[in-house]
Amino acid sequence: MRKFFTLFLSIATILLWGQSVTLKPISTNVDPLTQLHLNRFDVLLLDPATLQQAIDDIPGNVKRITLRTPRQSWQLELFEYSLLSPNAVRNSTDPRQPTHLPARKDFRTFKGHLAGQINSLVSMSLADGFLKLMVDDRGERYFVEPVNKASLSEQFPASHQYFLYRQSDVVPVKGVSCGADVLNERLQEGQRHMEEKNKELNYRSARCPKCVEVQIALAADITMFNKYGSVAGAENQMLSILADVQTVFDNEFEHQYEYQVTGTYVADDVQRDPWAGIRDIFEQLEVFSQVGITIFSGTSYEVATNWTDKFRTGVIGVAYLSQVCNLQPYNVCSDYIAAGGRQGNYLTLQAHELGHNWSMFHDAEISPTIMAPVINGSAHWSATSVFSLNNYVNINSLIESGCLSICPGSDAPTVDFSADVTYGCQPLTVRFKDLSTFVDKWEWSFPGGTPSSSTLQNPVVVYRVPGTWEVTLKASNSRCEASEVKIGYIEVNDKPVAGFSYGNNGREVFFIDQSVRADSYFWDFGDGNTSEDANPYHVYDYDTTYTVTMRVVNDCGTHVVKKQISIVSIPIADFEADTTGGCAPRFIKFFDRSTNNVRRWEWSFPGGTPSVSLSANPVVRYDLPGVYDVRLTVYASRYHHGLTKTMYITIDSLPDASFDFTSIGNVVDFTNTTRYGKAHFWDFGDGTTSTAPNPSHTYAQGRFEVTYISSNGCGSDTAYSQLTIGEKPVAGFQVEERKGCLPYTVRFQNQSTAAATDFRWYFPGGNPATSIERDPLVTYNSIGAFDVSLVASNPLFNDSIGLPGFIEVNDLPEAAFANAIAGFKASFINQAQRASNYFWDFGDSQISFDKDPEHEYGAEGEFDVRLVVQNECGWDTFDKKIAVYLIPKVNYAADTLRGCAPLDVQFFDRSSIDVISWDWQFESGNPSISSDKNPKVRFDKKGKYTVKLTVRNTNGTNALTRLQYVEVLSPVLCPEYPEIGIGEFGHDQDEQESRSAWSDDQERANGDYLPRVLPNPVRDRLTVWSWSEPNNPAALELFDFSGRVRQSLRLEREVHVLGLQDLEPGNYFVRVTSKLGTSVHKIAVVR
Repeated sequence: MRKFFTLFLSIATILLWGQSVTLKPISTNVDPLTQLHLNRFDVLLLDPATLQQAIDDIPGNVKRITLRTPRQSWQLELFEYSLLSPNAVRNSTDPRQPTHLPARKDFRTFKGHLAGQINSLVSMSLADGFLKLMVDDRGERYFVEPVNKASLSEQFPASHQYFLYRQSDVVPVKGVSCGADVLNERLQEGQRHMEEKNKELNYRSARCPKCVEVQIALAADITMFNKYGSVAGAENQMLSILADVQTVFDNEFEHQYEYQVTGTYVADDVQRDPWAGIRDIFEQLEVFSQVGITIFSGTSYEVATNWTDKFRTGVIGVAYLSQVCNLQPYNVCSDYIAAGGRQGNYLTLQAHELGHNWSMFHDAEISPTIMAPVINGSAHWSATSVFSLNNYVNINSLIESGCLSICPGSDAPTVDFSADVTYGCQPLTVRFKDLSTFVDKWEWSFPGGTPSSSTLQNPVVVYRVPGTWEVTLKASNSRCEASEVKIGYIEVNDKPVAGFSYGNNGREVFFIDQSVRADSYFWDFGDGNTSEDANPYHVYDYDTTYTVTMRVVNDCGTHVVKKQISIVSIPIADFEADTTGGCAPRFIKFFDRSTNNVRRWEWSFPGGTPSVSLSANPVVRYDLPGVYDVRLTVYASRYHHGLTKTMYITIDSLPDASFDFTSIGNVVDFTNTTRYGKAHFWDFGDGTTSTAPNPSHTYAQGRFEVTYISSNGCGSDTAYSQLTIGEKPVAGFQVEERKGCLPYTVRFQNQSTAAATDFRWYFPGGNPATSIERDPLVTYNSIGAFDVSLVASNPLFNDSIGLPGFIEVNDLPEAAFANAIAGFKASFINQAQRASNYFWDFGDSQISFDKDPEHEYGAEGEFDVRLVVQNECGWDTFDKKIAVYLIPKVNYAADTLRGCAPLDVQFFDRSSIDVISWDWQFESGNPSISSDKNPKVRFDKKGKYTVKLTVRNTNGTNALTRLQYVEVLSPVLCPEYPEIGIGEFGHDQDEQESRSAWSDDQERANGDYLPRVLPNPVRDRLTVWSWSEPNNPAALELFDFSGRVRQSLRLEREVHVLGLQDLEPGNYFVRVTSKLGTSVHKIAVVR
């Protein structure tokens, strides 16, 4: 079993905000049923008298009190109301002659809300030794109710122990429901009764709805007396539930419904309990409808509830439908929960059964509303239920008929007001007058005014900000409030503020008024024109800057604004000339006809002098005949425009006579190619003439002089030409091969036609350079592409043919390359000339046929790289040693290291061959530094001096420092001791060290090693010498220049002979690979 313990101990302390009651925990055992019914709860301890005293100590109608629990702190704003009618009758015992009990004075009810949360709800019931509290913050509902008997602690008074829980922590009770649907016939009768009215009334919730008083009677059978221990205990339970029910009838409907308990009945004797022995809830309701008139004798009511503790499963509530203010206004509710945590469900249960009395039907079973057929703890009505109650009250005229009465003192306020002035210039003083009725509190709102709000009945407000302002009055009385908003009620004006913008299209300007509070306008456009329009349109005559003045006026004053505007329009180019034609030379005057906003002119006169001009009306000279365009571009202050008149000027000139002709046999066709000619005259030279533009004439064989005269309005011109009539030769030649190698000798074969009798050859670059032989032999001794020309002739005609670059002469290729080193990678740049094929031997057994290869050596060292290049004339080889070092090898020597001052020393660089820069440092030397490879340095003073050399290759740098490397002897010793030469000092030693360091490379350079390949060139048999033997074999491969392997074999003896009979003449490579390394040899195969 779980134990829950909390102490709810009230300590009244006066705080700034009303009274405060602090709660503390105690321990108690809670019965299992409560633990099953509530997921979470607190057991609290409180003496209700302490809370009543704290409330009574608060002055005024609104009771502000803070309740603190271990989990919550509620700031409550409460006002007390009477749930019991002043004339309520209390009855008990015999239902036929009930005993009248004295009126209850101790039972008090309060309602209100949480401070600052106007939409929240609080309901509290207090009596002697009794408390119930409901707090609904619209997010959760909390309940405080007395602890049930099974959970009471014996250490504290029973009336001081209470549960605190949330409605969301209540476990729904399964198997209980409302029995109204069982009364199906009665429901249908009530529905038909409503349909007969044939009227549905829409409603709109009012700000101050009517307060309608509903008289209700409450009855409890003997089981309620037994459960709560006394008549007052049963009454406390019934009245506190109704107080909570009251919260769902306050503002949910068209009217506010306030329940007034006019009578109670509690059966305190089982023998005289009218419901004694009844075990059916429907029979309980039937009996209630029979005895209600007697047990509530002495009072009246519109609806009544009978509470019982008999029915804890199945149907736990039932009611007659649509019976408020009718003959059977009864319902039965069962106090069916034995455990703690009843209050929220009982609110829903009684509100549900009253809803049936008000004509409401069940909502859907899963609906989270009060009228769902299962009791779900909801405090919300569905829209259907709201409509049903409103409709029931209205169609039955329950208020108008007097069955339901208006709550005393519940008149709603009506709100209205006026002002002594509603328009004026700022500062505007306005005196407001309240015209409301039934009002005792005012809340004014004056946006834009000073003050901006007021609680006076008739305030005075000053407006200093121009604008149209609304005024709001919220008026209230003790029951509700109403408000009146007058939109734009106060209009405050001020002096106008002039302002405008504009847009223009050239000289057309559109002015846009942007003034504030202007009533009238006056515009001065700055060019002598005015306007009184708000948004005028104006066209200016010239491009310039104008000052535009705008003056605006209203009843509060005048304001003026000025702006400068610049008028910039697009010019339109146009022109004409005094004449558009004539004979050259011709002077023509041009006249500008463009718009008047032009500031600059640019003329273009193709064919004229000048060809361009900036004058407005230029004069141009035309010296050559033709048809010419003229263009004028004009510029305004911002824009420009151009106009081109094509073929505008036509200039004639004296004709320029010329003609061409073609002949077929003896027939000659003449074609006039004259310029500017209008008339034609031909003299064919054989006594005949023609005036046709392009005549045709038949000649006899011979030579003739043709005369052609062309004329026009400016004069005439004559052209002459000779023509020969006869057979014409055609020149032609060929050679067997146009391309060759130095020296190249070519036999030219003449292929001219038979009409040719004489020949003249031209051979630039050849020997001979000219020839008159028919088929000459020419030798070319230089490379290049050479032109060849042949002129073939006879006594009447000649013909020529010239072929540029006809002979192409090449030479052997020249091999060369450069290289760059980056890390272990070498990049080779081919610099060969006239090469078409390439073969590279990188010196590490690797080869390539690329033009510009890259090769990764993978290790430091110096390598002999060979490039073999080939073209159609032969091949050439270029060998170069390259060094691959991550840092260069550094070494140096000197011709002398000791001597008398001044001592001149020649230094020699002995570093690796990849060095690209040298940095020498000479202690006390002259110069003291040098970047030469082999510098010469003078030492002038006695001493021993240090020399440092720093070298760099493409990968990095290295340095060598020799301390006291050079010694300059003291002058005292120099006369006595002769100069010591090289042999006594470290120069020879350095050179020996250098030779040892590079001995392997020197031996390779000498070529005294195997393998060897002989003879070279070779015809059919090639002999190869190597160190090969069976246990130390070598591999031989023979490549052609394309990189294709032609032969390969394994060498296991020192001498091996290869047969080359199947190879074509040409160049080849032999590669021999063994444990000792790889060597590549180039051979030439000849036949």
